[in-house]
Amino acid sequence: MSNLQILTKPPRYPKKMKKSARNLFSKGVYLTLAATLFVGGFFVANSARAIPLPDVIINEFVSNPSSGNEWVELLNTTDSDVILSGWKLTQLTDPAVNPAEVDLLSLSGAIPANGILVFEVGAEKLNNLGDSIGLYDDTQAPIHRVSYGNVAAPYVADLAAPVSGESGSLSDVSWLVASSPTRGWFNGPPAPTINEIVSIMGNAGVTTNLGTSEIPNPSAATGLYFEKTGQGRVTFSAILNLTDTDTKDFLQQLGSKMDASPGVMKFDARLAAGLQAAGAQIKMYGLDGLGFTTAPNLIVKDDDGNIINPGDPNYPNLTDITYSAGTLTFNASHFTQFEADNNIYVSPDGNDTNGNGMQANPYLTIQKGVDSTPIGGTVHVAAGTYDETATPGITINKRLTISGAGASVTTVTGRNKNGSIVNGSDVLFNVTASDVTIENLTINLGDDDTDYDVGIFTPNNGGVDNLIFQNSALIFAAFGNGIGEQLIHLGGGSGATISGNILETASANSVIYVGDGSNTSLTITNNTVAPQSDADGGGTFFNQMGPVTNSTISGNNFTDTGIAIYLGAGASNTDTVTVSNNTFTGNNGHPAGYGALAITSEVDGVNTQNITVIGNTFIGSENQPAITIFDAANPDTPNVIGGTISITNNIFTDNSTGALNIGTGVSGIVSAVSNFWGSEDPDFMSIISGNANYTPWWVTSSGPDSTIPDVPVLIPILSPANNNQPTLTWEVVAASPPVLSYDIEIYDSNGDTIYAETTALENFTPDTPLGDDDYTWQVRARNSMGDSSYSDEGSFTIDTTPPDITPPLDITQEANGVNSTVDLVDLATAFDEVDPSPFVTNDAPATFPIGTTMVIWTATDASGNQASAPQNVTIEDTTPPNIDPHDNITEEATSPDGAAVTYDAPMANDIVDSIVPVSCTPDSGSTFPLGPNMVTCVAIDFYGNSSDSTFDITVQDTTAPIINFVTLDNFIPNTGDSIMVTVDVTDNVGVSGVSANDSALNQQSENIWSGTIIAEKGTHIVTIVASDTTSNSAPDESASYSTGFDKTIALTSAGQWTLISAPTLLSEAPTVTDDEGGAVALLIYRDGVFVAPSEGDDELVNPLNAFYINTTNTGRVGLKFATISSPTQVSKQLNTGWNLVGTNNPGLAQNEFSSIQNTGTDAGIVTLYVPDTYNARKDFGYISWWSDANHDINANPITNLPWNNLSEYDGYWVYMNAAKVFEKNLSEEAPEGNS
Repeated sequence: MSNLQILTKPPRYPKKMKKSARNLFSKGVYLTLAATLFVGGFFVANSARAIPLPDVIINEFVSNPSSGNEWVELLNTTDSDVILSGWKLTQLTDPAVNPAEVDLLSLSGAIPANGILVFEVGAEKLNNLGDSIGLYDDTQAPIHRVSYGNVAAPYVADLAAPVSGESGSLSDVSWLVASSPTRGWFNGPPAPTINEIVSIMGNAGVTTNLGTSEIPNPSAATGLYFEKTGQGRVTFSAILNLTDTDTKDFLQQLGSKMDASPGVMKFDARLAAGLQAAGAQIKMYGLDGLGFTTAPNLIVKDDDGNIINPGDPNYPNLTDITYSAGTLTFNASHFTQFEADNNIYVSPDGNDTNGNGMQANPYLTIQKGVDSTPIGGTVHVAAGTYDETATPGITINKRLTISGAGASVTTVTGRNKNGSIVNGSDVLFNVTASDVTIENLTINLGDDDTDYDVGIFTPNNGGVDNLIFQNSALIFAAFGNGIGEQLIHLGGGSGATISGNILETASANSVIYVGDGSNTSLTITNNTVAPQSDADGGGTFFNQMGPVTNSTISGNNFTDTGIAIYLGAGASNTDTVTVSNNTFTGNNGHPAGYGALAITSEVDGVNTQNITVIGNTFIGSENQPAITIFDAANPDTPNVIGGTISITNNIFTDNSTGALNIGTGVSGIVSAVSNFWGSEDPDFMSIISGNANYTPWWVTSSGPDSTIPDVPVLIPILSPANNNQPTLTWEVVAASPPVLSYDIEIYDSNGDTIYAETTALENFTPDTPLGDDDYTWQVRARNSMGDSSYSDEGSFTIDTTPPDITPPLDITQEANGVNSTVDLVDLATAFDEVDPSPFVTNDAPATFPIGTTMVIWTATDASGNQASAPQNVTIEDTTPPNIDPHDNITEEATSPDGAAVTYDAPMANDIVDSIVPVSCTPDSGSTFPLGPNMVTCVAIDFYGNSSDSTFDITVQDTTAPIINFVTLDNFIPNTGDSIMVTVDVTDNVGVSGVSANDSALNQQSENIWSGTIIAEKGTHIVTIVASDTTSNSAPDESASYSTGFDKTIALTSAGQWTLISAPTLLSEAPTVTDDEGGAVALLIYRDGVFVAPSEGDDELVNPLNAFYINTTNTGRVGLKFATISSPTQVSKQLNTGWNLVGTNNPGLAQNEFSSIQNTGTDAGIVTLYVPDTYNARKDFGYISWWSDANHDINANPITNLPWNNLSEYDGYWVYMNAAKVFEKNLSEEAPEGNS
């Protein structure tokens, strides 16, 4: 694999849907990313696809690049990384004729979730005219395939073959040819420009120096940053290549996925990995606004928000942490979710002076913890008892949470408070900020006048919102001074929630007191109230003095209170309050006439209205009725709007002084229907007083009054909508007295009554058909007492009209197989008056035969009405067969007419007919003349489409003539004699000529040629050459003759010898001619040893054999040095003890020698020899010595030879000039001893 490119691109496909190490930065910084499409500042959701795709698909390819290598792009359609180890790509050999699948490229690495890998497969790998690219996983299972261009069965082309510079691109579910490849990006729009990225980030609230003068070189950007104003900044320390497609995509993600808020920086895991690879620094702004005065600890979380604790292998290494002016700066070994730690810890074992509020070193007091906690933080109060003595006790002036270790183990108490009471400020928790949560504590206010008066206090008209007090206990408010004793004082605000607490108070005190401020959206739920009781029944649970609106009091359990809930005081209206699902037990009310639930108005002109009391249980009220409603301000100008008060589905039992008392100053009629008043037949005169509508009522505490029929339940129509006489059915579960009749009414879409019938049955069928329309209907049940109840309205539609359908245009398509596949891209369109989207189907077969097939399109509306229309699909075969190419044939001629040649006709295949017969001319077996001959082959398919191809048969003659024998009429002629030469020669195409020693012979018959040559002195080979008509020739040297025997017998005199530079090879040595006479010898030095050619061999070898060179008709002479073993001597210089043997020369000129050196010993033999005619060596004498004395023959020593500076294979030729040569013709071998 070469040039693996791993790119990031946005997701395009659904399902589970660029990167493992692409060079993203110019200084070798690599980035691993996954991408999400981000367009115009908004994420594009994955859309459903028409057909499923595999997890990894072939997304785009370039098989015919205008430059560079071919490549294949893979896309991961899942949300998980896919390991590609063991995966591979394949291609076809001979795709158009006989396709066979072979491996193209082995894959490796990992393709990220929703990411892309681009693999370069090389140059000229994929077939430009057609091929099929397969993708296989590590089990060798096929995953995805795309075929293009001209491919033979079983492969079917998905698209035409892209030409140079184009790509094959997967668009939705179809392949198409794209003129502009989008390697590493969408198969469609190009990567965004830098200006577009800046705009997108601006829409996401991100500022950056990208695209400004601070980044003058986009291909090597330094100091690039992205910032969410006032929240956080990411600054890159690496040099970025902003012209790279991957980088642009990554920056888009950063703008959209960087989640910054005060004290929080979040990145998803893949974006975070890219930040770390790029060397990014994180800044958190505005921490001083959260209350941080020093660098906070950082809480690290994973993608799912789970905390990663120090010591965990995934906990990052945090370095370079600095804090200045509310800004925290740090680097991390990897990036994830970081939050400034806003948790402060308090413990009875803590220390306010030396502690730091961390879990390992907590503070001692809750106030110290509150003061040290940043805005939005949490004070964690460890188990134990905390005595508060200050006035006020604990002041909370910022958004935070105080969370104990549990109400059973964590107690905040004022029982030990000493000193005088300060009116209006003697409170334990003084809350002056919104969004405060107090939970999991027991708050004990003490039990005497010097203890705290109020447990939790918010100032009147203070606008404290979203106070939460939950899962705690607040107890023992004592009789105090000033503003009175309340467990909770709500001075004003919205969204307060009091939930899941245990609340206890002394008598005549309020558990929850609404002060003068306006409170809205209060939620008081699931609390247990068990005050200490006294003669008046204890304090008030909910005591309203200021206005309350849009609030709910539900699910609470009130026991032994005086007034449990008091509604209706304040400077503005009490409006829209729901009291639901509470239990009131033993609540005695107040002597002034207030019941357990008191609804009143204390300010003239200020109304109490829209009060709902539902689902509550009132048990055992004494002294006062369970519910009292009256105007305490001015009965003459009613301020309690009774017509807006609803009391329903409540249960009243054992209330000795009545259940409901509606007093003066109440306008309208209070609705008190559907309640259980303590018995089946209650004495309403004794339990209800005032203007109230209490009928009907429940006769049992378990449900509605059975004298009223249950509401009929309409059963959906099961018959289809095209049934214009549907049966309507309903049921009433139970009724006592029973139902006697049902009134049914049917209305059309205009609201007009179509049917109004009465029946005793629980079903009805119209006796006449209904027209097409949308209908509603309703049923009224009547019992024997004349009581009735109405059902909800039902609806149904009558639709008997079929939709209108328009078929797609007829299709004419070229066949793509024996039976062709057809992509019915255009669908039939249908319109229906009732159903906006009729269901359209067709009966198209999977494949179509040649000819015309009618496809029936059918539209079915929601009512089952159908309409059909035809479409003709015509398949044509106008494509000629494809003939396999046939190799050219070359044959050797067998006669002058040429050669008979047989051949196999080529195969032809057709996309419809498969195999098509082929006929060729000339026929196989015909005789083809010398030279090239064209053969034409033709194939015709069943539908008359034809194609042809040609190939050449060349007949050649490369065979030389064969010389069968050569005869001479005289083998021992005298010089100048004529010799008759006769040659028998044959050839496959005919002999054109024969020569002997370059003299032409004459043809005597078909095979016999003859002629004469003239004998020359000596022994000679007769060279015969025969040629044919195509210039092939054959030589023969089997015949020879000899005019006598020449022998060089001696060298009796000599001139001077001369030493010259030697040629490299023996064969390149100069030749000694007859006129010059003499002989030549070669000395060669190699690796400290003298060497010479072997006799008869041109190669240099190393024994110390004789060395010499042939001369023409003159014999040969040489020097031979034979060593005698002497291990103590390793060299022999030639400046003494050497002479030419057998000559009378006066010696060699001393200044004509270069340096030579001998490796012999101090003993040896120098021999002169000449060979006879047959290369047998004849020795004529020798001399030997056993010492370093000067040995010479004829007193002519070889002296003054330099003995250094010899390189390998240096050698020297010695010539004897002006030598006299004696010749003698011998009829037999010369006797030894000649000289």
